Amino acid sequence: MPGLFGGIVSAIIAACYNLGYDQTVAANYGSTNIFASVSGSFLNQGGLQIAGTFCSIGMGIAFGIITGAIILLFYK
Repeated sequence: MPGLFGGIVSAIIAACYNLGYDQTVAANYGSTNIFASVSGSFLNQGGLQIAGTFCSIGMGIAFGIITGAIILLFYK
């Protein structure tokens, strides 16, 4: 639940961020060109955050089912 909440909140924040590209933040993260513009829009980044969140949830469910099936094979 914390991961789901964090993913959704980060997507909302990324999608609503419209103040522009902060060059001091880019410098802190080791960008080689702090004057480069952001590729894509912040709304697009919010969508990618949501997609990543639900991909993580889907993979967790799928691998949980696979692990449960393997455990049932050995301990039935």
